[in-house]
Amino acid sequence: MDKNLIDKIRSLPPRSTSPIVPHPLKFSGETTSSKLAKLRAVLDKKAKKGWIYVLPTLPAIAWLLNIRCPGDIPYVPVAYAYLVLSRDDCAVFVDKRKVDDNLQTLLDADGVEVRDYGVGEVGKYVQDAVSKVRAQGEKWAVKVFAPKECSWALAKACEPVRSTGSGNLQR
Repeated sequence: MDKNLIDKIRSLPPRSTSPIVPHPLKFSGETTSSKLAKLRAVLDKKAKKGWIYVLPTLPAIAWLLNIRCPGDIPYVPVAYAYLVLSRDDCAVFVDKRKVDDNLQTLLDADGVEVRDYGVGEVGKYVQDAVSKVRAQGEKWAVKVFAPKECSWALAKACEPVRSTGSGNLQR
């Protein structure tokens, strides 16, 4: 099934559009670019060739990017988001209306691309990244990593990558 049957009979309230704000360095203790470099180093050791890391865990994304959003989830200052990291690129998938010019400038400086929110958007991005590696003539498989908290829908969105033989989602 591609559709959640419960979603067909219920109507959810609209999501918050409260802004995502930068978390000050004096509280975070480390810059976003430093955190991204450390995570990339760990993943480089785990997958010698190519890798893509799909991160759906909201507190981890807030910590990694030094961002907070007080309006999305009551009492938890995280934004609804997904993150995809590779050796060369990083993309965060959020409601773009929540990203002001100041935050956009900070994310750009750290090499983080802001993309539209959604499981389908993440799946397309991962598929395009794997295709880009294949277009460069690389023969090795791209490992697509995700934590165990990855939802079925997100894993399914990345599934066509597995069927090509050039990528596999590992949890």
